[in-house]
Amino acid sequence: MSDTIVARATAAGEAAVAVVRLSGPDTRHILGRLFRPKFGAKSAAGNHLQPWRLYLGELINPEPDPARGQANDECLAVFMPAPRSYTGEDVGELHLHGGRAISERALELACELGARLAEPGEFTRRAYLAGRLDLAQAEAVCELVRSRTAAAARLAAAQLQGGLSRRIEALRQALADMVASAEAAIDFPEEEVELVAPQEEAAAIRRGPLRLVEELLAAGRAAEMVREGAQVTICGRPNVGKSTLLNALLGRERALTSPQPGTTRDFIEEALEVRGVPVRLIDTAGLREQAQGVEAAGVALAEAKLASCDLALAVLDASLPLAPEDAALARRVRAHPHLAVLNKADLPAQVSPEEARRLFPEAAALLSISALRGDGVDDLRARLASLLAPEALPEVAPGARHQDALRRARGSLERALEALEGGTGVEIYAAELRGALSALGEVCGQTATEEILERIFSRFCIGK
Repeated sequence: MSDTIVARATAAGEAAVAVVRLSGPDTRHILGRLFRPKFGAKSAAGNHLQPWRLYLGELINPEPDPARGQANDECLAVFMPAPRSYTGEDVGELHLHGGRAISERALELACELGARLAEPGEFTRRAYLAGRLDLAQAEAVCELVRSRTAAAARLAAAQLQGGLSRRIEALRQALADMVASAEAAIDFPEEEVELVAPQEEAAAIRRGPLRLVEELLAAGRAAEMVREGAQVTICGRPNVGKSTLLNALLGRERALTSPQPGTTRDFIEEALEVRGVPVRLIDTAGLREQAQGVEAAGVALAEAKLASCDLALAVLDASLPLAPEDAALARRVRAHPHLAVLNKADLPAQVSPEEARRLFPEAAALLSISALRGDGVDDLRARLASLLAPEALPEVAPGARHQDALRRARGSLERALEALEGGTGVEIYAAELRGALSALGEVCGQTATEEILERIFSRFCIGK
């Protein structure tokens, strides 16, 4: 890269410290013009900043003589020369007081001296282009920043350390050997180079590349909830105790409760962590056919949240006989994973577990609770955990983009097997192997297009 970029590397707003980061060929010069150390020799060229050493000084207005520059803030500075830096270029940081005005002043001064504001993810993109990270590792940086739970952070950290990259590279090497063998048979027929017997070659693909692809896809699916989180919708007819259940699961009074039916007109959404999985817990308006006005709008919102949920908690009032609305609820949740909850177990029962099970035959579980007293709520949390969270995190967990590439690689391998076993020709077999190799290359960046790079790095925050 020929230019120098600058951005705030910490979140906007008031904080104890704000970090402004520079990267590029003019970093040392710009840092030397902006920073005046309190101790030691001073130089307008920035040569007074020894690499990887943190200096105390001042953010100053640039002057021909830095000793005369007006101070804007007391701060720390560090210079990290290429190639031993995050981006592989010269990198510098100013650690300022965390007021917005101070960091904006530093950005303004750096731009006056020739830097430009960085685009989202540009620091990490430069690290990728410099070979400091492959594409899967670069994406892991973004995942670490966005991690909402410790489990999600552990998955991202493993990917940043190259866990996924090593698996993919081993897979690519195995395929490359197969491609080389197939192409030799095509290119040198006069040498009578032949493939291994088709049955043996097919068996090798199934127990090698194809099996590894399937294992990676399974690991990715197992980790999706940990990464993306889950939407759990509490639903049921009015006054069955949905809001009370929300409060019980959260362990605090979040929703107003009342014996009057129809109290909840809108939905209430709160965050909850279940065994490392971030959960959006949604309390909805009571579902009933005769709702009018604002309540009808609330019912429509409830139905929309139910339609998009990952798991539904279908709540029944065990103290009252089953009603037509309960049967309608059972029909609505049938398309989703769901738990049936018999609430108000502290009151005389009017609904038996057998009746509820007949109404919800596909429910993952039927639990009897009292949300008001807390009876059975711990069991409900445990059941939520068993449905949403894996018992153990996989060692590597391909993300959505990686899984798409792996599925395309699997398709190419399956077509290669068809060509091999159907006797349609080594050319088709070799072409499909190359297709699998190209798809796998997208994961770590060997065959990624500019469009893919733009899509990936546009998701990053500015300054990372």
